Order: sequence, then C-alpha cells, then structure tokens
Amino acid sequence: MPRERLAMLEDKFKRKGVFFILLGRHFIGLRAQIFLVSGIMRMHPLKFLLADAFTVTFTIAVMVSIGYVGAHSLEDIGIDTSKAKYVAILLFITFFTGYLVIAHFRGKKKKNF
Repeated sequence: MPRERLAMLEDKFKRKGVFFILLGRHFIGLRAQIFLVSGIMRMHPLKFLLADAFTVTFTIAVMVSIGYVGAHSLEDIGIDTSKAKYVAILLFITFFTGYLVIAHFRGKKKKNF
C-alpha cells in the first residue's frame, strides 16, 4: 500500500475511529478486523474500551428486547415451535440434496470436456 494512502487511512481512523468501532461491531465480517485495526493504528486502549462497552450495552439491550417481544408474540399467535423444527430439518435436507445433485452434474460436465 502506498505511504500516502496509509497516512490518509491513519488520519481517518484517528478522527473517526470510535465511529468505526460503533458501526463495525455490528457487522459480523468486520468485527475482528475493526479490533485488529484499532490495535495496529495504536488507538488509546481506554478510548477503545469505552466505545466497545457502549456498543455492547446497546447491542445487548436491543437483542434482549427483541427476544422478549418475540417470545411473547410466539405464545400470542400460538405457533408450535416443534413444527418449526421439522420444517427447518426438511429445508436443510432439501437444500443439501439439491447441492449434492448440482455438484454431481457439474463434476460430470467437467469430465466430459
């Protein structure tokens, strides 16, 4: 990476690093990378911990609320979760079988050429 671009990225991270942590923690693919970049860019540990603690508190509150509301709404509408298990298993078997069939025919196609 050119030094100019690295310097630009370092400057942006110094100015907006807390925002990157607040936002990046909620994206599964970015979470580990944001933590690594915070260390590489030498972000102050206290600043990092405060931003991360705030984000975790917000995330936990939202997830627990969704779980609470969702659990009560399942009871209200009378969904039997045991039926949902069987549907999920059936969908998994269907998709896995489809994957195997497609992989089998692709393998035959490659052998013919």
